[in-house]
Amino acid sequence: MWEGHGFMMFQHLWWWLALLIGIFALVVWYFYSLLARRIEPAERLDREKILRMLGPSERAVIDRLIRFEGTALQSDLSREMDKLRVHRAVKSLQQKGIIEVLPRGRTRLIKLAREFRGLL
Repeated sequence: MWEGHGFMMFQHLWWWLALLIGIFALVVWYFYSLLARRIEPAERLDREKILRMLGPSERAVIDRLIRFEGTALQSDLSREMDKLRVHRAVKSLQQKGIIEVLPRGRTRLIKLAREFRGLL
């Protein structure tokens, strides 16, 4: 008498298991598709387009950072440009999120932000 009911419960269990696997697959696919649509990687940044959007002083600082492979001391940047002009350009680029500024003794270390390392 109970043998038939056990078989029905077993079939019901497989149905729920298949449903859970399907839902899991949909969730994985959804998050994978979100990651695939991310903003272009930094390696694909167009250097000329970005430099055209900057002012002359900012452009000069970025050019020097590119020449120094993405990291330079502010004192090194100030050797080729006026100190005030470098300071203002660094401040502006930092506010735009293009560079990161870290204190290093009596000067500051200027680094290209991670998103802009593709300019190198």
